[in-house]
Amino acid sequence: MNHQVERERFIVAMRAEGMPELIAKKILRHAQTIQRCAELACSSEAADRDRVPCPAGTWDRSANHRASDSRVCWCHDDSAIPVSCSHCGCRPAGPCLCDAERGQKHETVPRIAVTSARAERLIREWAKKANGMLLESDVRQYGPDAPLRVFVPIFQGDPRGATVKIRVPSGKTGDWGQTGICVPAQGLPARAFR
Repeated sequence: MNHQVERERFIVAMRAEGMPELIAKKILRHAQTIQRCAELACSSEAADRDRVPCPAGTWDRSANHRASDSRVCWCHDDSAIPVSCSHCGCRPAGPCLCDAERGQKHETVPRIAVTSARAERLIREWAKKANGMLLESDVRQYGPDAPLRVFVPIFQGDPRGATVKIRVPSGKTGDWGQTGICVPAQGLPARAFR
């Protein structure tokens, strides 16, 4: 089946469940990123060699910080990074992807792991926005006792199947495991052997 047809069918299915078309397209975009990162993680040693600092080892600064190095909080040394700084309010820029224990220094991680984690976070945020819009329309239609219906993203790392699925409010599924509707994503183009 044509990839464009699959994308359109996904958008129609999400619209039927109450998700706005814009949000469905955003989820498709980020699912594409996750699919490509999963393929690279399985098949490319070069992807593992391209490493960046762990997101939890860098600080997301509040406005009162003026340091040029975003990896250092003035209130703490780099070796023991807490969940948030009680003095200045800054936090780690993202989740720990290097499995560092509390009090240990964070290591480098593959760039594709950071990219994939960012795409997963964005899909969760878009699903949460769709849930809020769905709740507002249900409350208008049913009143304060509206049934709770939500979109739940499900992530799987095997690139041979759907890396992202969405559990929909009606309970419909589009996969053999009966977990949710598969988000269509195209992988990297295959190269011919010479």
